[in-house]
Amino acid sequence: MNLLKYTLEKEDLPVYSAIVFCWGLLSDIDIESEFLRCLGVTRFYVYLVWRLIKLRRYKCTIQWTSDKEAAGKMPGLGEEIDNTDNKWIVHNGMQLSLIMMNNKYVEPELEMSPYSDLEDENCGFLLHKGPVKQCQFIK
Repeated sequence: MNLLKYTLEKEDLPVYSAIVFCWGLLSDIDIESEFLRCLGVTRFYVYLVWRLIKLRRYKCTIQWTSDKEAAGKMPGLGEEIDNTDNKWIVHNGMQLSLIMMNNKYVEPELEMSPYSDLEDENCGFLLHKGPVKQCQFIK
């Protein structure tokens, strides 16, 4: 099984995840809908509608590579990536959400990463870039 490691700008320690890492819109829905817990899983759909009405965008820098050797030389926060060999992809800008997974499903009916597998060393991710209008995001 893969253990995913993330480094966040405002945290001193790395973050580890065994299955999924959500940032932005989906984590907002999960955390901010706690007061609707009595609705069960329906709370996520109810709060999704609210978050789409009040859509937020988040400024971030995302860096990734599929090269194992380059990944082993991950720079610390604030350090520049040595990308002379073009093995790193760097994306700066406004995002709605980032989901990284090493399994297919977020929940039994929601397949987010169809090619992910707990047994391989790969992780699928979905980046929702902005700017996106509410009606475009719903599509």
